Amino acid sequence: KGKKILNYLNISPDDAIAFGDGMNDVQMLQAVEESFAMGNANPNLFPYAKYKTKSAEESGIYYGFRQLEII
Repeated sequence: KGKKILNYLNISPDDAIAFGDGMNDVQMLQAVEESFAMGNANPNLFPYAKYKTKSAEESGIYYGFRQLEII
């Protein structure tokens, strides 16, 4: 499913970033080059993400972007 969306939007997996917190996010995390599991994610999700960040309540997406030096 993740690759279908990237193809539909004409976005390369190298240009996409995914953030997930549940096991329903596995395909999305595997479809992109840069993937993050949120700090409050299901622990079983961590092996599928390239990085771990803080929870959403702790500005995890912000810290993920900082880790990639986007901001």
